[in-house]
Amino acid sequence: MILKRKIKKVKKRHKIGKDVEIKGNKSSHSLRTDILKAICSLPIEIYSITTNKQGINKSLRKDTNIFYNYMVNLILVPYIEQLKISNLCLIADLRINKVSKGMRFGDYLKYKIFFENSLYKIKLDIKYLDSLISYGLQAVDFIANSIFKSYEQANDQYYKALRGRIIEDKRLYFNS
Repeated sequence: MILKRKIKKVKKRHKIGKDVEIKGNKSSHSLRTDILKAICSLPIEIYSITTNKQGINKSLRKDTNIFYNYMVNLILVPYIEQLKISNLCLIADLRINKVSKGMRFGDYLKYKIFFENSLYKIKLDIKYLDSLISYGLQAVDFIANSIFKSYEQANDQYYKALRGRIIEDKRLYFNS
């Protein structure tokens, strides 16, 4: 709720309506900076995984949902194990549960967590929200966009704004 209030204040300051979804890639420098400051004013931890698409199997690149499921598993399961989490509420964008092939997001994660990794005791609650109305998902979009810009466009000014909050930033299929 605190994050929601902070994002609302920033949107109001920038004269953006409540019903307008803000996106990191379509925002001004001023809005990006204000959103990142609001996010970083909270006690959050950021765990990310960035992949060079050229290193990914072509069939996986074609079905982004299967690839996305796999990437979330790579970051989430070690996090659960490392911190010995017993209750996890995961909020995901409504659109990621629409799969053309393979398992739905929630089923895939449950399979990976409960069966492949034997984490039977964890209470997992997955909520699917529309990013249009979820300020949390909008904030995550700004974080993801900041990380993307640092790798894809060699623009790390927004990434630097997140410094101190990024606990882990895995990189896959990068040569350097």
